[in-house]
Amino acid sequence: MGIIGGEFEIGTKDFIKSVSTQPFEFNKGYFYSSGRAALHHILSLSIQKEKKKILLPDYLCESIVEVVKVSKIPFYFYSINEDLSINIDSIKEIYTEKSSILIINYFGGIDVLNEIKKLRNIDLNISIILDNVQAFYSMFESFDVDFMFTSFRKQLPVPDGGWVISKYELYKCEEFNTFAQYKLAGGLLKNFQGYKSVTDKLYLDLFEMGENAISKNLNANISDVTIEMLNKLDLSLIQKKRLENSAF
Repeated sequence: MGIIGGEFEIGTKDFIKSVSTQPFEFNKGYFYSSGRAALHHILSLSIQKEKKKILLPDYLCESIVEVVKVSKIPFYFYSINEDLSINIDSIKEIYTEKSSILIINYFGGIDVLNEIKKLRNIDLNISIILDNVQAFYSMFESFDVDFMFTSFRKQLPVPDGGWVISKYELYKCEEFNTFAQYKLAGGLLKNFQGYKSVTDKLYLDLFEMGENAISKNLNANISDVTIEMLNKLDLSLIQKKRLENSAF
């Protein structure tokens, strides 16, 4: 029996053409090596815009805190209610005009518009960062936020990539991404896990090597192979399958 969940397997038929062009579905925004890199560059611009601290929900992935620490911006936690909505009173206790606030769109299951409305009632010009890592398809919706971002590999069979949509002009990375090769190799081997010669450990070790290098690539670009694979993916079909899996 193979491993359930985790990283996607990648089939050789998923790529490659000789020239990679940005897929039309992603004709706006900025690409980075990972969701972490995307957040890192959002925070860098926030600091330039005189945001002195960031407010984070107290229910979040540890990698977010790691990126915030690397960005050297002070952070404070606000509370999340049982239904995953924002505890607005906890925001009021720590908010200042020099704050940015991160909202996590938990599994695409929160009322983002209502959460934004509650925050705008505190300060019409509040700086909002929307984390759509768990809600990839929300990136195609329109929200009144300063930034929203996601990670491609959390939702799609690609080795790397983060995507930001912003009201502002962000820095475009040109550095070569050095972790995608391990994620790609692991995904390809996982695709052949039915053969006795490919053990779970073989591809899991490659995935781990790639994982350990993500934080070293915060100033790196998305890989060409992921751009090419994005061109070939049927996003509507993937969305349909994910909804079926969720219902199951």
